[in-house]
Amino acid sequence: MKKLIPLLCCLLLLLPCMVEGKEKVIDLKYKPREKVKVKPKKVPSVKIFIEDIRDGRSNPKIIGENKEEKTIQIETADAGGARQFLRGVLKKEFQGNGFSLVESAGAAQTIITGTLVKFWTLEKSRYKSDIQLKISVKNKAGLVAYNKTYAGTGGNFGHSLSEENYQESISNAATSLVDKIFSDASLLRALSEAPAMERGASSSPAGKAVFGPR
Repeated sequence: MKKLIPLLCCLLLLLPCMVEGKEKVIDLKYKPREKVKVKPKKVPSVKIFIEDIRDGRSNPKIIGENKEEKTIQIETADAGGARQFLRGVLKKEFQGNGFSLVESAGAAQTIITGTLVKFWTLEKSRYKSDIQLKISVKNKAGLVAYNKTYAGTGGNFGHSLSEENYQESISNAATSLVDKIFSDASLLRALSEAPAMERGASSSPAGKAVFGPR
């Protein structure tokens, strides 16, 4: 009996690993290690509303994989988690850089819409995150002044299956995405020009799309 006690203790310690599932659910929080570096050269003096982002991926809950030994799927508890997270990031960074944001389309002069194309983190020896977002700029009448797909990447090292490390890697990709947006002079110009567009006018040339596998 005395010999069984140490064995049982070892089994109890190993039990969490033995019964570990094939999925890990994480909470998405904006915790970047790498801050937004680009400052917009000219902030348009228009009232902007950032609409709810649409998720164009086939399974919105799945946001990545751990492939260190066996494949473990990384998910969010809410199917709207990724798009809500990204909209929150855009609102925070736009407002923090002097853009005038409003809380309804009715109060806006210009509207930003977005479709999430890719939101993925692969964990092997390190974390690597990729985000792709198609953005359209339109006026209150729905006329599109500009559209383009932007891509951001981020990564870091950390503990295996760490929720905090996933949050940091994803957030770093989000700040990289915002850098690309703030660097685009054509998009910044479209934000100002959209309210002046007349019905039937041609839209500004769209940027090249950068579509990913997810």
